[in-house]
Amino acid sequence: MNEMVIQNALEMILDGDCDVCDTAFEELVSVTTFADAGVMSRDSGLILQMSDGSEFQLCIVKSR
Repeated sequence: MNEMVIQNALEMILDGDCDVCDTAFEELVSVTTFADAGVMSRDSGLILQMSDGSEFQLCIVKSR
């Protein structure tokens, strides 16, 4: 699993092109907020843990 796979899956879900179970998120084991995980960041975000042990961070930043 890599960053492009996660990016493409998220884009397809948000665009309504497919369901979560049709994407890489089917392998999602857990989701934790940055705050709950103790991540030192001024930004909000989520940590995604996948079934293969890989982890991805999604940073949420308001741009306007």
